Amino acid sequence: MGNQKKLTFSGIMFYVVNIVYMMNVFGILLSVVVNSFGVKWPNGAWLPDEFGLKWWEYCGAHHQLGQLLFMTMLVTVITVLLSVVLAYPAAFIMAKRQFAGKKLINGLFLLPVIIPPICYGLPLATVLYKVNLATTLAGVVIANMIPTVSYMILVILPFIEQVGDNVEFASRMLGASRLQYFTRILIPLTFPGLMSAIMLSIVRVISMFELTFLVSGAKTQTLVVALFADVNAPGYRPIQMIDALAVIFFVVTVILFIISMKFGSPTSVYSQIGSEK
Repeated sequence: MGNQKKLTFSGIMFYVVNIVYMMNVFGILLSVVVNSFGVKWPNGAWLPDEFGLKWWEYCGAHHQLGQLLFMTMLVTVITVLLSVVLAYPAAFIMAKRQFAGKKLINGLFLLPVIIPPICYGLPLATVLYKVNLATTLAGVVIANMIPTVSYMILVILPFIEQVGDNVEFASRMLGASRLQYFTRILIPLTFPGLMSAIMLSIVRVISMFELTFLVSGAKTQTLVVALFADVNAPGYRPIQMIDALAVIFFVVTVILFIISMKFGSPTSVYSQIGSEK
């Protein structure tokens, strides 16, 4: 009896708020899924009388789903990989080197993360159109890399700062080159942070709408851009068809997130850092 925790008012409110929140989220998702499979809806009914794949077939007939899925995956993979190549050395320099204007540069890295993408997306799109990169795969990747590189730097930076300077000094004394120090010591020590940056960036890139919308073309659209186009394009689009495409987008996002989580959990990584301190 002595080990039983007393249920306080704040504890009750915590559980009530969380339960209401989860019911709201799952209720919205479930309604979209049911609507995408519903064929015949009686007036005022909560559930359809008949389920089927009518609207999924309609969605497939009006969209090149294979092209959309391929382009979404291609843009996500290329953007994340190129961002890692740029962000990791930049995070190392910001963490381990002192130079004039460091605080200013660090602040500039923050801007694409805290400023709404549309603010710098419009001039960025203008530049890409002038150099004939807009509507191409390269243009879409470049546009998505702007906030992704900055975001990765902010995620990786604390992990590199955890590695003491004496580790680099010791490796140099033992004859390791700078490249060997990076590949054999620093990257393995900061691998959890690297994977955290990759995992979180995958979800961000696949959901990136504004920048992709401004520079994508007919053959470089991603799922989120196609979904927005269905909602706002002129003419009539059945809401059930839009819900079907939304379910596809949701499933693809969840699958990518689950696959990335196989390499480690960001929450466990940060908790390990906290325990090391």
